[in-house]
Amino acid sequence: MKNFELIVKALAKNFNETFSFLMELADMFSGRGDFEKAFLIREELLRQGVSEEQRVKILEHFASDFHKAGMYENALNVLKEAFVICSEKDRLLDYMSHLCIELNDWENLLNYQRMKKNKDSNFIVYGLCQWSKSLLDNNEYKKAKLLLKEAELIDSDSLHIKFHYADFFIYDRDKDGLLRLGDEISNNFPVFFGIFLKKYFSGFGCDDAVSEMVENHFTKNRDDFYTLHILVKRHIEDGNYQSAYNFLTKYYKPSDRNPYLLKSYIQCVKQLGLEINCDYLTWYFMEREDVERWFRCSSCGYESEHFSFLCIRCNKFDVMTQIKFHEQQ
Repeated sequence: MKNFELIVKALAKNFNETFSFLMELADMFSGRGDFEKAFLIREELLRQGVSEEQRVKILEHFASDFHKAGMYENALNVLKEAFVICSEKDRLLDYMSHLCIELNDWENLLNYQRMKKNKDSNFIVYGLCQWSKSLLDNNEYKKAKLLLKEAELIDSDSLHIKFHYADFFIYDRDKDGLLRLGDEISNNFPVFFGIFLKKYFSGFGCDDAVSEMVENHFTKNRDDFYTLHILVKRHIEDGNYQSAYNFLTKYYKPSDRNPYLLKSYIQCVKQLGLEINCDYLTWYFMEREDVERWFRCSSCGYESEHFSFLCIRCNKFDVMTQIKFHEQQ
């Protein structure tokens, strides 16, 4: 390590010619998880007479290293230093806001978003709802409600607000209100119905009322495999394999090619002592490459057939990683 440090110091002295090389070298070590060497290189560059533009770049990459290492407070402090001299302040404020999400620091997230020249109302509503939820979880009902009302003044049609109302319905034990909200989401935002279903299960479990609502949802959205995934998973967790099997055989067809649902189907058949319908297995054995194209969010576990830079469930960036069938949970 001592020799490495001496080499870096020698290269950094001639930073006008070696700056790009040293930054790429630090990025390589950071990508490998060797943060000590990445930090050493960036610290040595900061000691040199670099320009403001170069200094901002070093600090941003430094923050990224801390972020990868899970040192969110350190990353935030580095970005605050960069913010003073950076000309693209909105971009840094967005990055600082995302770090606040990791720290559950909703108040500062809102402060950073409100400092932006081009404010993102959706992000502000998200921050207000998350802050409100954290207060509700701590039984600070009135303060939580005030923040929700503030969010409604910005965008009353926001999905963040609708899902946060579900938290209040659960807190108030208002099942009828929650069911009405579920119908609204099913009719107007069907792709998010599975997320609503998870909230319902957390508050009231898998009862007859929600089963009827789910049946109505599937009559209009038969290809909503994420909702089917959530429903089947809950039934299996409750040991109700017959109900899980019934939903699978009714809404999951052999041609749908969904690895998780296939695994659940096999699990139910095994538990119930039934014969496997081989049509469900044909696509897996005959077209195995198709299974390789599945992605899972490393933060919340959401799975999708399609890659995206943003997880649609938890709204985090750069968290979708490719998985194989045998890695499915």
